[in-house]
Amino acid sequence: MRLRRVLATIPRDFKKLPRSIKWISVVFGVYSLAWGLVSPFLAIYFNQIVGTYTKTTFIIAVFFLFSAFLSVFMGRLADVLSKKKLIIIFLFLYLPLGPLLAIFKGVFQFTILRLYHSFTATGLWGTSEVYVRAHSPKHQRAESIGLFDGVHNLFLVVGALAGGVIVYFFNIPVLFYIMPFFIFSALIVTLLFLPDHHGSRNLRTGLTVLRLRLFIDSVRDFLENRPLCLVGFLSLLVALPLFTVQDVLLPLFSKALGANPIQIGIVFALAVLPFFFEAPLSVLSDHLSNRKILLASGLFSTVVLVLLFFTESILWVFALSFLVGLSFAFIIPTLDGVATGLMPKSNLGELNGVYRALVMLGSGLGILGMGPLADAFGIGVPFLFSAFIMAFFTLVSFLWWEKIEESEI
Repeated sequence: MRLRRVLATIPRDFKKLPRSIKWISVVFGVYSLAWGLVSPFLAIYFNQIVGTYTKTTFIIAVFFLFSAFLSVFMGRLADVLSKKKLIIIFLFLYLPLGPLLAIFKGVFQFTILRLYHSFTATGLWGTSEVYVRAHSPKHQRAESIGLFDGVHNLFLVVGALAGGVIVYFFNIPVLFYIMPFFIFSALIVTLLFLPDHHGSRNLRTGLTVLRLRLFIDSVRDFLENRPLCLVGFLSLLVALPLFTVQDVLLPLFSKALGANPIQIGIVFALAVLPFFFEAPLSVLSDHLSNRKILLASGLFSTVVLVLLFFTESILWVFALSFLVGLSFAFIIPTLDGVATGLMPKSNLGELNGVYRALVMLGSGLGILGMGPLADAFGIGVPFLFSAFIMAFFTLVSFLWWEKIEESEI
């Protein structure tokens, strides 16, 4: 009965969200449609050209590792400049990325392109997240983040399914030439409808905040917030397997099992689909015990990841992909909602930048470690490594969570 009453409040909770939260969700959703087309096939595309899993994961991991460094600076920029103007700039810089992916070949060229991609994506993601956190009502933090992430992931699902059909009838590079259309559409929506969030400085003076000392100071401020550090460490642990499994391992594993492009698109879509329900799940996390959600989801994900290691049928991959995505979809809004509550609004962008840097660092390290494991022992072995990480996450959550909740502001 309690669960039914909680679920019944969900439409009212989201209807009350500010207009700004709804429009930034639309902007990021249209952008995500472009990436949904490409994401299931990017690792496969790189692997077809460079040959080994180690080289493939290096190219992919460069994006996340460079983003970990950039996140702090982008967060600080979002603190002092108009967030709408920053979003416009980064969407504009995104426009040539797709065609360049089709043109460039080889490890070196892909690495340079991934560094450029990391700069544009980190700026766009970081600024959009700070925009959401800054506009989130105090008692609807999880709902605001959940709506933003839910729309983002719904469009990823639609893009993945469409991308699978396109690759089945054509080839992967065709997707890269379709991307700019959706990026341009997101840019137009931003210009016409997104409410502005004025910063205290213009672009020229705002750039003066970007200095190496800022990185050191931001990390120091983050470390002084001990509860936020604990949540950040938990997010880093989750990031180690999350993007490794979703963006790299499942597509390559499915390809190794003989799946066709439509099936690979379905696998990716099923892994992401539960994140569409991150919005209602985030409402549940505000009403139910966060600790229980984390423990149950952590244990469940551990079991599912072990089962993926033993899977030899693409039909089982369909089912298990959805289940592992479901477990992560319970974890992410819970951690992000609590992290937002621990960040003072005076330096929200700066602290969010460090928090995001931890997530990107975990993602990059997880992907980087997957390649040599796959080359040495087989593409399925990284599932076992991911299961070990999630078991450790569950243990740490059990030991730390009460201390974290006591400090939430």
